[in-house]
Amino acid sequence: MTAIPAAPQRLFPRFESMMTEESARAILTLRVTPEMQERFHVVADQCREGELNEEELRQYKEFVDEIGSISLLQAQARSVLRKLGKL
Repeated sequence: MTAIPAAPQRLFPRFESMMTEESARAILTLRVTPEMQERFHVVADQCREGELNEEELRQYKEFVDEIGSISLLQAQARSVLRKLGKL
């Protein structure tokens, strides 16, 4: 998996300190659309087969980065809720 860019790593701890219970719960509901998920699977399969052109590779890397960013935010949201005794 692609590493999360340095800037989001520095910013996300600040987001955690600003999260309320409500915002943390909202972050946990974030999901990609079914269309986006399907496109990701197609591009991921092509990547495994070494069949991506330059644009598709860029798109694949963007998907991976976005998924990583959302996952990090959701992990921090769960941490906030645990600290609040709500998870």
